[in-house]
Amino acid sequence: MATKKRGFGGRPKPRDEGASPAEIDTFVSEGVAAISETAPAPSQKMIKTTVELPEQLHRGLKAYAALQGTSMTSLIQAWIKENVPESLM
Repeated sequence: MATKKRGFGGRPKPRDEGASPAEIDTFVSEGVAAISETAPAPSQKMIKTTVELPEQLHRGLKAYAALQGTSMTSLIQAWIKENVPESLM
């Protein structure tokens, strides 16, 4: 019985590393806050929560966030900060 020889497609291709040298320098000098608008303060603990939304509302929120160049999380956090009294936070 002969065994069939199989190759794996040759050498792997280099993949895009993502961040440019300038972005890396900014991150090193300014930290995470330089690249993340929702970065918590060092003493803040983040808690994940689930919110049930009608599908159409979710789509609208997601589209609006994309048009604003932000995340749904950022929009929801901003709404809470604007609408929930500081004394309750």
